[in-house]
Amino acid sequence: MSTGYFTFLHPGFLRLCTAPYNPDHPDLAVHLTNQSVQAKHTPDFGQLKEVTTWYPDELNEYLNRRHRLPRKDWARDELYLKVGAILGYVSAVFRPKLDDRTSSLSNSFRIMGVDFLVDEQLRVYLLEFNSHPSWSRQTSVLNQLKPSLWLEAACLTSETLLRFQRRLPVRDAELVTRHNFRLIYSSEEPLLAKKMLQKCTSSQRYKGEQVTA
Repeated sequence: MSTGYFTFLHPGFLRLCTAPYNPDHPDLAVHLTNQSVQAKHTPDFGQLKEVTTWYPDELNEYLNRRHRLPRKDWARDELYLKVGAILGYVSAVFRPKLDDRTSSLSNSFRIMGVDFLVDEQLRVYLLEFNSHPSWSRQTSVLNQLKPSLWLEAACLTSETLLRFQRRLPVRDAELVTRHNFRLIYSSEEPLLAKKMLQKCTSSQRYKGEQVTA
């Protein structure tokens, strides 16, 4: 039997800085969205931390209210398709490294943290991968999101393995334990990421005011 290799994307959460963006600020660390860094550089972080993490729907609603977007619900309908296409491509290119059957991680799953940045023209940038993402829950958003993310990932992995072993299709529509994750790369459908990118209906660059929260 061939070996299966699947990558799923969870929408995660949005991280914000406690200070407005200012390239002339003497301490550039205040613009890093890492919460442990912000806690060290922001004296009143304890009072502000709840506004530093948003659900994806909050970002979508904010952009709908504040900006002249190419179309409504850009974050919900287009941003995550672009993120999925990027990560699907990375999953394909680095499969020999990520799917190493000779390592102790063979026949297992892993959760990786991935950071993206969106600029004022709505261009999406992949910043970094983290093989050991933080599981701290400093805000109410993180306290609710991270445990459910882990539970869904474990259930989804078990179901995916069973379906693959029984030669059943592994697709979003058939996965009963899938709720927030989305399949972005599949050894059964290598062109999945390309199809996701083609669904992004708008390629027009947005030019407007700087995004601030």
